[in-house]
Amino acid sequence: MSPSVQAIRRFLEAHDRFAAHNGITVEDADYDYGKVSLAFEDHAKNSLDMLHGGALFTLADMAFGLASNFGQEDGTMISTNATISYMKSAKTGPIVAEARLANGGRHLATYEVKIYDGQGTYIACAMISGYRLDTKLAIEE
Repeated sequence: MSPSVQAIRRFLEAHDRFAAHNGITVEDADYDYGKVSLAFEDHAKNSLDMLHGGALFTLADMAFGLASNFGQEDGTMISTNATISYMKSAKTGPIVAEARLANGGRHLATYEVKIYDGQGTYIACAMISGYRLDTKLAIEE
């Protein structure tokens, strides 16, 4: 049985210090699907007062991690390769990233991550590949 979205949130808040430090929130999760968000705040802006590309990349990687691990019984997936295309600058927040399985097998998979700003504008797209380890995350309800 898959852990609830609330259990995933609690687990990440307690164990993923990088996500917590950056203010990333789990919005939704299902088998091969993950949705996370980030507030459009000063700590995520670059010297041009725009959302930093690294913040978008981090958000994409978190969405991938959620989609590739939620409801999976075979082990934990880690990212092995990622590309991202920045298409527009974000105008407002929150910034939302949604990851969906593009192609997958027992150990290797690729996920497409679409990123939107608070107006629903499609601002970036990432393709992230991963490898499934034999170990599992111990997430308790």
